Amino acid sequence: MTFQVFDDEDSAIYISVSRFVLKQGDPYESLYQPVIFMEDFMEDTIRKLEQRVADMIQLCEEMGRENELLRADQQLLRQEFKVLQEKNKIARGRIEQIVARLKSL
Repeated sequence: MTFQVFDDEDSAIYISVSRFVLKQGDPYESLYQPVIFMEDFMEDTIRKLEQRVADMIQLCEEMGRENELLRADQQLLRQEFKVLQEKNKIARGRIEQIVARLKSL
């Protein structure tokens, strides 16, 4: 049985398996040797999986830090918005007082 391994761009792995009968002393025996040994295939697959998991962990940590920064920025913006709303309310009150004084003249 031979295993042919195809590794596409997305690191998905496909295996093509074919059966054959070997006769001792077959001059083409070397052509029937497995393209890749299953142990090597498994080790390579595990290595790739470990790397993908490590990449995902790193990405999650980066996204967590970025999320914390965004939440802090959001909190600051909310506080600033409240301050601006209060200033707007005060300015509106002053303008109303000025308009009322002008009407009384």
